[in-house]
Order: sequence, then structure tokens, then C-alpha cells
Amino acid sequence: MTTPRLGPPGDDVSGRYAPYAIIPRQTLLHHSAGRDRTMRIRYFADFVKIERLAILPHYRKSRYGARGVAWALGEFALDFCRRKGFTRFYGHALEDLVPFWNKLSGGFLLPMPGEAPFECSGKMVVPMFGETEAKSDAITHDSGHYVIVRPEGNWDSPGYWELSEVPVKCA
Repeated sequence: MTTPRLGPPGDDVSGRYAPYAIIPRQTLLHHSAGRDRTMRIRYFADFVKIERLAILPHYRKSRYGARGVAWALGEFALDFCRRKGFTRFYGHALEDLVPFWNKLSGGFLLPMPGEAPFECSGKMVVPMFGETEAKSDAITHDSGHYVIVRPEGNWDSPGYWELSEVPVKCA
């Protein structure tokens, strides 16, 4: 008998804590050698939680455009969330990375007033929160049904339903 991999409640794939596997959104940037960086974003009713920006050690000092790999991934993730219409952001930053997140966000991500740093997995983290504007081309329920059903993040290009030769019939 094999033992299933268990994580924290609600975060495992064994089904022990929930009958369905609920996978949070992963934002990935790929390198030709494979996946070298990832960032997890969790979506809630009126905010997103930025989590786990991770870069393989070999690529941590790599450049991606004018900035480093971590900057490029974080900037992409924040813009992606703003395009989805989110304006409120929450996360935990390692104490020494608070300035990075504040600068990356253009100054809107700040330590939460009245909230002390706390220990998480043996590291001290600082709760951060901020509000900003949604992107002017944010996806909303008024964006149109074809736009909304396009592949995630590819909202500006015609999707399957628009390019299909089979007429779409809605019941």
C-alpha cells in the first residue's frame, strides 16, 4: 500500500481533505530548458493573494529584459491580475523582500498597519496589502461572451469559438 502525498489541509492532491482537487492558478514563465520560475496566485471575491514566487537557483541572477527574472515574473503577475479586474492585493513577504515588493508594485504594496511580522515555515514574513487601479482594458462581464471564453490571458486574440466554422448555438 502506498501513502498518498499529503500537504496542509486543502492543499493536497490525495482527496483526503476535499473530494475535488482544487488547483490555484499558476503563472509560469518558461525557459527553453523547461520551467525555471513560477508564481502562485489565489483568487478571492475582491482580492488576490500573491504567493510563492520561486526561481530555480541557476536562474536567480539571470536578466529578463531590463530587470531580473523575479522582477519580470512579479510584474507580469500583477499586470495579469489587474487585467482580470482585481485592484486589491494581499501577500506575505520575507522581511528582507518588503522593499522589493513595494518597488515592484509601484509603491502600492505596503506592510499592513498594525500587523506584526509572523513566523511561517521557519521564516519571518510581513503581511502586505495594497490597492491600485484595474487596467483600462480589464476583462468584465461587459467585455463580451467571446472575449470571456477565450483562453486565459489571451483575451486580445480571437479564440476557438470565433474561428470555428461550426456555428455556435447557445441554448
